[in-house]
Amino acid sequence: MRQVRAKFRVLSVTKKWDGFTNVELGPVLQRGSNPENAEFWKFTPSGDCTLTFMGPALDDRGQEYQPGDYYYIDMHKDDDGGWGLTTVAHHGEENGSVELNTRGGKYTAGHGEEGFRYGKLGMGLDHAPALGWFDNPGGPWAVKFSFAEDSDE
Repeated sequence: MRQVRAKFRVLSVTKKWDGFTNVELGPVLQRGSNPENAEFWKFTPSGDCTLTFMGPALDDRGQEYQPGDYYYIDMHKDDDGGWGLTTVAHHGEENGSVELNTRGGKYTAGHGEEGFRYGKLGMGLDHAPALGWFDNPGGPWAVKFSFAEDSDE
């Protein structure tokens, strides 16, 4: 199975009056002394991600998302995946952008239940061989967010 990995950082967590919590993430930046962040930035210099939860926004460790935390985002084609590839745009041979969104609530909690509800992930891709893996808009994908240790230092 071919997998694509990005690395994003939590920019904000907003608890709404209606019980929903939005988590906004953006790609890691080149600045700083961490070579891993610089490498991820080289391939994914732009993007945005919004995850929406009913109740608290809990990550893969059962902890609440916090501004400044880092997450790996692993993506691969999966017939049972809860996300769909909605947009693929090529800007030359090595650059482009993609967008994935949750599909039809397949992996969301029921009405009134706490948990992940929906998400949107957009990425600009530069010099990325992985751009060719994003073909077939509309196809199902699995998208997993995994906590990554601090990497600003």
